[in-house]
Amino acid sequence: MNNTNKETAKPKTVHKKVKAKVKLIPHHVLRLDRYQHGDDYTLGKLYLDDKFMCYTLEDEQRDDKIEGETRIDAGVYNVGFIKQLTGLTKKYRARFKWFKWHLEIKGLPRHTNIYIHIGNTDEDTEGCVLVGDVVYKNTLGYSVKAYTALYAKLSELLEAGDTIEIQIINKD
Repeated sequence: MNNTNKETAKPKTVHKKVKAKVKLIPHHVLRLDRYQHGDDYTLGKLYLDDKFMCYTLEDEQRDDKIEGETRIDAGVYNVGFIKQLTGLTKKYRARFKWFKWHLEIKGLPRHTNIYIHIGNTDEDTEGCVLVGDVVYKNTLGYSVKAYTALYAKLSELLEAGDTIEIQIINKD
């Protein structure tokens, strides 16, 4: 016979599984595959989440960096807006109603203020990454068209709070 009364009985412990709500931030990958270089240029192909977006043009590789004349090192870096009102930002805003801030490749070991932007030849790079829809020898064509499309996509992702990294791979 059970002599336990309700007053002395231990309460039952109930364990409930609680699902923690973790907000995952969408992450996107730009991949720049460098495929050809010459004495003063580097050509590449740029992909967003494995979808081809455009061609790229950069300065040449140098072991000893020369400001505005050396491509950035291969590696993985973050991409985001640089929210500084520079002369170039003002120029782009005057030219394009949709433009807000430059896209910057951040956290580079040997460089600062490296943008993804419009240009056709290595004279336009200043160490940055230029984009275009076509390549002829060491020159990009339809740069404004390529930049407009790329900027629209990347700015949409960044404004939604997504993160973007760029993987720069030397295949040249």
